[in-house]
Amino acid sequence: MKLRTLLTILFGFSLIGLLTYSAMINQAALLAPYRLGRELTLPVYAMIGLAFLAGLMLAILTRLRYGLRDWLQGVRARRGARGSADAEQTYLEAVEAILNGQNERAFGLLQSVLERDPAHRAALIKAGEVARALGRHDEAVRLHREAERLQPDDLRALYGLVADYEALGRVDQAREVLERIVAQHPRRPITACRKLRQICMNAGDWERAAEVQEQIARFVEQKPYAREAEARYSLGIQYERGVALMKQGKWRDAIAAFRKLAREEPSFTPAHLQWGRALERAGDLDEALEVWKQGFQVTGSPVFLTALEDQLLDREAPRRAIEILEALARGARQPLVPRFNLGCLFLRLEMIDEAHRQFESIRSEAERFPVYHYFRGLALERRGLVPAAAGAFRAALERLDLPRIEYECTVCQKRYARWVDRCEKCGEWDRVAMRLPPGSPPEEGISSAPVYTVLGR
Repeated sequence: MKLRTLLTILFGFSLIGLLTYSAMINQAALLAPYRLGRELTLPVYAMIGLAFLAGLMLAILTRLRYGLRDWLQGVRARRGARGSADAEQTYLEAVEAILNGQNERAFGLLQSVLERDPAHRAALIKAGEVARALGRHDEAVRLHREAERLQPDDLRALYGLVADYEALGRVDQAREVLERIVAQHPRRPITACRKLRQICMNAGDWERAAEVQEQIARFVEQKPYAREAEARYSLGIQYERGVALMKQGKWRDAIAAFRKLAREEPSFTPAHLQWGRALERAGDLDEALEVWKQGFQVTGSPVFLTALEDQLLDREAPRRAIEILEALARGARQPLVPRFNLGCLFLRLEMIDEAHRQFESIRSEAERFPVYHYFRGLALERRGLVPAAAGAFRAALERLDLPRIEYECTVCQKRYARWVDRCEKCGEWDRVAMRLPPGSPPEEGISSAPVYTVLGR
């Protein structure tokens, strides 16, 4: 027997002995009557016994009450656990059905999950996605809104709402949700910002697009290619802001915007081009011509030469156009482009002999360009030198490599330079055939077998 047990027994006997001794010396008091009424009396010891029994019964009933409560809670918990396990199993079956492309079955399974557990947020979000895929956009909105109500800052529910509204064509509501995401998640808004930027750009709200772009620039990765891509977006948005000002007829504001952009990024061709156009619309043609000349000198783009030609020819100033192109050709580090454009200008002005001399002067430098041979052929044809013109056109065709046959997979439209037995993109066999122009009826004798070109390639 353990010492603790022995001591407990000894304490119990001592207590009983003490109580017995106390009862013996107070026997008279214990036997004294205790009045419950005029005629009803009980001994004091009986009242003590009844009080003890009442306390004991109260303790037993209290213990039974709490025991019953704990048992019922356990039953409910076990039942809930079984229901939760069943719901999770059903949810996993729904996810598998989605992966297998069985969206209708998946939607039914997800609905059964929500019947058991209406607060199952993962099921709500997934059911919304499936509903959207099935074209039930209003149902998708309802489900994602319920998921958002359960947890207002849940990004999955919020992005689901954005996609739902976009599918419904309710761009303003999609934009509102994106604005909320950006406001609620200031440390990780880049995905929402990019979506919001696109919506603003589509709506022509370039001011807000520029503000959003500034936020993106602060959060973009430090990798050089990522920063370069966002820098190009910033340039494009600033450029479009200037274009919007031009559409509103605010020429001076547009001129200031394009000037600023061209100075920040001198190689950005559209800024120089629209800067000149804004100046021309504002009535300052000479300044516009200077801007285009500078744009060509900085970028080397022939689009400025075309702009110069068009403006001066529209104003019936061909001599000035010729002088400007000749000056640019003399001062250019690579004079081939302005000299070629000068030849095209002569051809456009029906100055055939000058055009021919100009094209002949750059023949050694421009020999590899098909477009050169085409325009040289036009000049020769207009001089009446038909055989020489035919040779020039033939040279243009050869450099364009037009005789090459192309093949295309009829399943995924991947193109090949030669026939193959199996498409490497979609994996289908015997689906690669000679590519015909759209709408062409199949010709007799044309099949998916190899077709050899006249060049033997």
